[in-house]
Amino acid sequence: MRVLTFYIDPVVYRDRLLMLRAAAPEVGHIEVLLGWAPPGLVDELSTRHFTLSPLAERPLPRWQREPLILRAVLARTASGGVDVVHDTAAHLLAAFALLRLLPRRPHLLSSSFTAGYEWHEELRRQFPYESAYYSRVRWTSFLQERAICRLADAVTVFGQGHVERVARSHGVPESRLHSLPNCCDPAIFRPYPPDVAATGFPRGTRVLINVGNQFIYKGTWELLRAFAMITDAHPNARLLLVGNIHDEEDAALRAEPARLGIEDRVRFLGKCPRDKVPLLLSSSDAFVFPSYTEGSPRAVLEAMACGLPVVATTLAGILAVDPAAEFTRFVPRADAAALAAALDAHLRSAPEDRARRGAAARARYLAFHTPEAAAGPLVALYRRLCA
Repeated sequence: MRVLTFYIDPVVYRDRLLMLRAAAPEVGHIEVLLGWAPPGLVDELSTRHFTLSPLAERPLPRWQREPLILRAVLARTASGGVDVVHDTAAHLLAAFALLRLLPRRPHLLSSSFTAGYEWHEELRRQFPYESAYYSRVRWTSFLQERAICRLADAVTVFGQGHVERVARSHGVPESRLHSLPNCCDPAIFRPYPPDVAATGFPRGTRVLINVGNQFIYKGTWELLRAFAMITDAHPNARLLLVGNIHDEEDAALRAEPARLGIEDRVRFLGKCPRDKVPLLLSSSDAFVFPSYTEGSPRAVLEAMACGLPVVATTLAGILAVDPAAEFTRFVPRADAAALAAALDAHLRSAPEDRARRGAAARARYLAFHTPEAAAGPLVALYRRLCA
């Protein structure tokens, strides 16, 4: 079997490339078209069964990139030697539209990564966010994803809970939707000896950490309010926010801790090199993820890999990684009071309970969310498509 796929950014999606490389010997051969590749990556990851093919020497804007993708896909499928063309994030929309016209064509597999249906059906109405840029990006990704899901023979989602809602939103039969696990790299994300000083807080404090973009749909405002509600009861608690702040909210969000009277207990770290994040996670007490919408957030998997208990919103992609709530305290979306109660419960819990939850998170990660573990279900789906 031969599989052809495309990833725009091999740095952002390195974990997925590791998963595909692990799957390749069982599949036969997987070729990944890349928007570009940093020096050394092709030689580092390529194997006899796994090929990386950059289309350009540097990142290109979409109007330059799309013709290259289309020509590459059509050239490789023209001979009939490709069994599955696997899209990611609607980059192969034009190629799928043309391939559907052929009497003999490869099987077309798409992936619903954006959880755009939640924004389209719920968020923009319940929590309107006046940002022309964000709305344009979301509308574009939602419409492109809907179109390619309808062209595909099968569609993958992160978590069984997405199946019914994606089917309804995109007009795709549920029988064509398949839930697969996400993954992250165990060579980077693993427990490290804790060093609270690495977080920028004094030793003896208990750090609650959030990693990801910081803005309204990530629940950052509720997290700050929730943390302010518990600081009197937990004077040694601290909150560390790692990641970029949305430009339109930057000034107001940075001023919010002072308005709440917790400025000495909150730190905005900003964007952090990925290889530094595991030490920050390992030096923290719990991972807090109050996002409004996600597919299967890699940040949660990274925290699990480092052995952290989790407090998170009841989203389908997060429920899928902890269906029995062994290590996650789940809270409703956009509910600061419920989030405060969950944080309080964690900080009041016994050390052995926190250790048990952290160990359960690590065990779940090793069983289902390493690149090798995630490769198995993907190989099975490829085989079902070609059977």
